[in-house]
Amino acid sequence: MPRAAALAPLLCLSLLLLAPVSAGEEPNRVAFRFEYTPPRTIRGCMGREDFIMWLASGFGYPVVRDDARALVRVELTRKGREIEAHVSASDEQGVERWQAVIPTPLDCRELVQDAAYAIALNLGRWELRKQPVPAWLLLRPLIEVGSPAPSPRYEPSSPTTMTARFASVRWIRFTR
Repeated sequence: MPRAAALAPLLCLSLLLLAPVSAGEEPNRVAFRFEYTPPRTIRGCMGREDFIMWLASGFGYPVVRDDARALVRVELTRKGREIEAHVSASDEQGVERWQAVIPTPLDCRELVQDAAYAIALNLGRWELRKQPVPAWLLLRPLIEVGSPAPSPRYEPSSPTTMTARFASVRWIRFTR
């Protein structure tokens, strides 16, 4: 029994570490708008919602947001018997920051999965590279914080000042 009591604080601490930052604020992570329309000329392609699901599984959280600053665009084209995915990522000014062409001799479904994996590897997983996330990929712009303003000097009131404040109070009556 003493052993279980000793483990209780560790269990509580681990639950606190697993909890989100706060209910109203989410961490500032990679997020982007997403442009993809499955082509009608290529059979067996996944829809936009399925592609978004594959992106979320690659990043480990939902990354496609309408209020994001970055934009990822995927266009599928046929080149002979192969299908290619032309993928590009742009910042909020429209400057292209990353692009890739992903070919496959397989079907369109496999290509979409490969494209989602390539996007997750190249635009996510910055902690594995031990590099900070580029600012253009973050949901919100980074805010520069300067030095804090000086605090006003605190001077406690003297006992004579406190007595003078309450000298006019004669009776305090409590009612139910």
